[in-house]
Amino acid sequence: MTGMPYPETVEIATGGQTLDGCGGDPAVLLAGGEWVVESIDGVPPAAGALPTLLFDGAAGEVAARADATAGAPATASPERG
Repeated sequence: MTGMPYPETVEIATGGQTLDGCGGDPAVLLAGGEWVVESIDGVPPAAGALPTLLFDGAAGEVAARADATAGAPATASPERG
């Protein structure tokens, strides 16, 4: 196992043995919606700020709208609509 999340579960039966695993394109877990940044390096955004990320899985691009500390790890969650 790689630790990479995958959107599908799979089951393969061969030679009398059944193998369970994961499959699909991990990019679909990110693409398709805007994500709201909840914290950067453990610190929430400034009051009134709404930094967001948009993943374009087809083009492999990320668009962001935020003032952030360079190099700081960020956490985000899908925007609730």
